Amino acid sequence: IIPDQNKFEIQIFEKPQQAKDWVVFKSIEFPYINLYWVGTIVMVIGFVISIFRRQKELVTR
Repeated sequence: IIPDQNKFEIQIFEKPQQAKDWVVFKSIEFPYINLYWVGTIVMVIGFVISIFRRQKELVTR
């Protein structure tokens, strides 16, 4: 309160927000990733074929 000037001051304080957590990823180039995926696909196809062959063997017994 400033009586000489017929004024009063109001100060407002805002609580600082917490800093948001950040996750930083480092991206690297893996030159043989396509070879990895081809191998994975071949393994999955072989697994599926083996399941069908095993079922066929069990049914014919």
